[in-house]
Amino acid sequence: MEATQQPGQGRALTRAEYARRILIAEKLVKLGCKWPILHELLQLRVADAQRLVIEVTLDRRLLSRLEKGMYWFRAPATYNLRMTHATFLYHLYNAYDSAYPALLQAEKLLWVYSRYLNLVAVPVIDNINRAHYLLDSLRRGKGFEVRLCAECGASFVAVGSVKTRQCTACERNQYISCGSCGALIDRPYAPGSNGSRRLRCNACAQEARREKRRLRARRRYVY
Repeated sequence: MEATQQPGQGRALTRAEYARRILIAEKLVKLGCKWPILHELLQLRVADAQRLVIEVTLDRRLLSRLEKGMYWFRAPATYNLRMTHATFLYHLYNAYDSAYPALLQAEKLLWVYSRYLNLVAVPVIDNINRAHYLLDSLRRGKGFEVRLCAECGASFVAVGSVKTRQCTACERNQYISCGSCGALIDRPYAPGSNGSRRLRCNACAQEARREKRRLRARRRYVY
């Protein structure tokens, strides 16, 4: 069987192996994977990776370069929700990597992201390219890191520049809980009257407003 030498790679691929990787790439493209990931993880030629994207999908955005950076994960008001899902995705990858260490990174990415979509009712990480960026950054030890939560003891994914020892799941539980009674807040990300996130449930917020009105009435009576 004739081998195919890939540019910049030390190992030649047989035609059969290259064809197998094309099939893996096709499944990744159907999930929205961009061509640079196919080129990097599967050693596909650039022209083959781009042609495959054109043939499989009509979304020309998959022909663009990869978006990099952690702003999407750190966006205000959704940071703890997105990073909680990032931790879940990491644990899925860790389990699969331990069970099948010899598989290609592309195969692991395909399995992990497919399983994530099947397990989560509303996927927050709805872009496989962001999933790749997250897992690749963890493997390289750049940008993201794994820590132990000082509150619950669980391991979690954190942004390296964010100095915290509390996992985003514990942080989110506090974020969506009423500061007065501890009950869950309906629509916690809806801004309150002061323009920031809601700190109290409807009942406690109403009681707080009544108390403020009583205090204002007392001050007017005294002065």
